[in-house]
Amino acid sequence: MPSRHVSYVNSSSFESSFDTIQAIKRPWWHSLILLLLGTIGFAVPYLLSNWWNAGREFHFAPYLQIELLIPRVNWMIIPYVSAYLMGLASIQRLPYMAQKALMKAVNVAGIIGGIIFILFPTELGYLRTTDGLGFWRPVYEILWSLDHPYNLTPSMHVTMAYLMIVPVIQSSKSILAKSILTLWLFLVCISIVLVHQHHVIDFITGFVLGWLCDVYIYRPTVISYARDMVWSSNVTASNDRDRDAA
Repeated sequence: MPSRHVSYVNSSSFESSFDTIQAIKRPWWHSLILLLLGTIGFAVPYLLSNWWNAGREFHFAPYLQIELLIPRVNWMIIPYVSAYLMGLASIQRLPYMAQKALMKAVNVAGIIGGIIFILFPTELGYLRTTDGLGFWRPVYEILWSLDHPYNLTPSMHVTMAYLMIVPVIQSSKSILAKSILTLWLFLVCISIVLVHQHHVIDFITGFVLGWLCDVYIYRPTVISYARDMVWSSNVTASNDRDRDAA
């Protein structure tokens, strides 16, 4: 009987496992429900810790003074906000079981981020001012009303973008698609600094958290699902042979 324990991950085992789980098909709305549940599981720890940190007196300052010289690029709010649409790419490109594994990784990332925010409350170094925003002012004001400037390190915006897009890049066969998605991820990552929502260390730690949840949650879960499918298939085939022999 095949072992159902996953003790390590390598590219070949993941790729073969990814091919295996594509046999499981579900209606598109099942994937949408998964995405909604994953988003809720990711957002709740963030929002609760953000609300908690807003009422605390002490906050760390996770930035260098030279970073405050980085100019705000108002139109970069477009790629920043576009990160909230990245989950739609996973619905279209990933098989159902991969989406299920991805939402598990997203929820784990949300919980880890929430714990870090509570343990290490931070505060934004940039002043939130509407001066010079012009056409973009309403978008920034909506963002600021929803997100208090305290949950910074790691940037969950970068973590979310990484987890939603990197698995899609990995599964894509088209060089053009990979290039477009990589550019999208790059723009989202740099936008967090250029719209003055985060600092450089937030980007780095957010990217690392996304990578960790990809390598140690998403990939092993995909492998586990594939091994379960193989195990179940072998058991079914064995039972069928036993019945035929009888």
